[in-house]
Amino acid sequence: MLRFSEEWLNANNRDKEGKLLKRGKVRQKDPVPDITRSVKTPARKHLKELEQALAPSPHAQQLIKLNNDPDYARRKGPEHRAQVTFFDYMHRHHRDIYELLHATPNGGLRTDLIGFEMKAEGQKKGYPDVSLDAPRGVYHGLRMELKVGRNTLQDSQKVWHDLLVREGYAWFEVRSWEEMVEVTQRYWLLKPDETL
Repeated sequence: MLRFSEEWLNANNRDKEGKLLKRGKVRQKDPVPDITRSVKTPARKHLKELEQALAPSPHAQQLIKLNNDPDYARRKGPEHRAQVTFFDYMHRHHRDIYELLHATPNGGLRTDLIGFEMKAEGQKKGYPDVSLDAPRGVYHGLRMELKVGRNTLQDSQKVWHDLLVREGYAWFEVRSWEEMVEVTQRYWLLKPDETL
């Protein structure tokens, strides 16, 4: 007669006689307990928030990739690096503003099918790169179009400029991530009825 250890029987979902158990696997006690399970809900929530706050942002991860792979950085271009740097800076230094910022993915190479699907979803050519959805001063929100080097505004971007300014948005063409930060901070600090 074969004899198996109790540990082997438990690990293989068997009873003392070696027969397969019908119910789920018998749980063994973990020798190293998970202390977060015993923590009350508010503390667990704070631990989760702290973990998320300490995790590297996607912006920081992309900057590492851009710095470590010159070919990749060249393919992505200087506007990509500037915008990623802007979002990384805002994430690290101005989280309150960062939470209301977003980018519009209008540029880049796409297949015809992806381009069609994006248009079908409502994406429109020329819409500004970055939006801050917070009313300040006399404005409903801030829109920024990033142009680096010799790049200039396209006709569709000029049309959006006119539309958004007419509708009460602050709109800026910016030439660097530092200028994006400066414009964003000036906008954020506007008092009621002030303009830029």
